[in-house]
Amino acid sequence: MTKTNLLASCVLTLMLVAVAGCAATSHQQTMVGATSDTDITANVNAAVDDLATLDASSMEVATANGVVHLSGFVSSHAQVVAATDAARSVAGVTSVRNDMMVKTIR
Repeated sequence: MTKTNLLASCVLTLMLVAVAGCAATSHQQTMVGATSDTDITANVNAAVDDLATLDASSMEVATANGVVHLSGFVSSHAQVVAATDAARSVAGVTSVRNDMMVKTIR
């Protein structure tokens, strides 16, 4: 091989390595940035647990494809709103379906 061919081969090899490296980095960043439904559920549970005005012991949180489903019982409509707002504030949540019910005292 001549010096020109050797130099061209080296440059081409470096370019291919650089392109392949960039493609792998882009994919890794996408995977790291993604939020799983399990993570979203855990983060919503933590956000709801942090609310001093809400007893979350009678609540259930489930997530499917970023859609959070809240169910169970709370003491007031204000708690329904607080739980919904807390769920909406979590990264990765695309929408919140709220089927919580207010307990009535007899």
